Amino acid sequence: MKRWSQIERLFNQALERQPSERKAFLEQACSHDGDLRNEVESLLEYHQRAEDFIETPALDQEAQKLARDQLKDASGRQIGPYVLISLIGIGGMAAVYKARDERSGEFVALKLLPPGLTEDQYRLRRFNREAKALKRLSHNNIARYYEAGESDGQHYIAMELVEGQTVEELIRKERPTQDKILSIAIQVVDALASAHAQKIIHRDLKPSNLIIGESGEVKMLDFGLAKALASSGLSSTGDFSLESLTRTGTVLGTVDYMSPEQIRAGEVDHRSDLFAVGVLIYQMATGHVPFHGKSYGDTIRKILDEPPNRITRVNDDPTLGGLEEVVMTCLQKNPSDRHQSAEALLRDLKVAAGEPPDLLKGTSGLREKGKKKHWIIAAGVLLALLLLWMLVSG
Repeated sequence: MKRWSQIERLFNQALERQPSERKAFLEQACSHDGDLRNEVESLLEYHQRAEDFIETPALDQEAQKLARDQLKDASGRQIGPYVLISLIGIGGMAAVYKARDERSGEFVALKLLPPGLTEDQYRLRRFNREAKALKRLSHNNIARYYEAGESDGQHYIAMELVEGQTVEELIRKERPTQDKILSIAIQVVDALASAHAQKIIHRDLKPSNLIIGESGEVKMLDFGLAKALASSGLSSTGDFSLESLTRTGTVLGTVDYMSPEQIRAGEVDHRSDLFAVGVLIYQMATGHVPFHGKSYGDTIRKILDEPPNRITRVNDDPTLGGLEEVVMTCLQKNPSDRHQSAEALLRDLKVAAGEPPDLLKGTSGLREKGKKKHWIIAAGVLLALLLLWMLVSG
């Protein structure tokens, strides 16, 4: 705790200085502690790059303004085979339009990287990485990828058009029941299991990236921070030969949903996504995230050092008790203390939803059940033979 207070104090002092003055300040303040300097520099870098915390960083505000200026009047414009119909939304890196594929007449969601941002190699790599990740994924709960391309300097990704409300909007409107929470969580984790099987982790799972359709089907969006894992489970470069988006000492993601290892800018694997699932379920059950402070630094301190309040202490609905232990396991600080796979978390969620545990063990569980039955039959036969022998000999 003392160490974190020192980091937070230096971080805030550095922010008060002009960017050009920060390096000299840290060299002097941390002259005998290289690790301390690295920690503060990591937070400063995140402050510049993070997409969505208490306030939108100036860099993303600038990107959004550029996107609005260039794309706000783009309805009716044709990009490759697609005609833009209406704007769906603008984020820090791209704009998403409802568009019509002139070849088929089908409507799609067209994600556009504004022409002015193609010179930003960080954003262009990230945009291309998302396209490559989506191309590898195929799951009912992940928005389908159609194609990616470039037309007259305009980079785009064509995807399934998903209409409905985001989980973020759902949380603002109501407090979902345990059944609804479990339905959403099970679909999300099933999608993650599929992505992880392809050695892809999402790294930015949050309510605004999940859309619920009219039928209740959940679709996962925005793999902009997706990372490929090599067979070791920890490689940053992964299988599609792109350099890692995780720069040395840089953390990426949305702070309220980030795992401790993401905040420390360390190696992350699939268990970071499972931490985010815990935050998501907690927020659906209580209306707020488990770790949120009065400031950006305070939020990080809570994620790194403080246990969350139990769900039933925040929401006294007795039906939520079945979620509590599952969520607390997801939110463990050490990845080795969490569920070790999306499949393991999925089993726990299904048990909480009322499915019999024996039916979730797969064929091995059924075989064990069959073996037990065979032993009972064999013991019965032996007992009958023993009684018969006693009667005959008697």
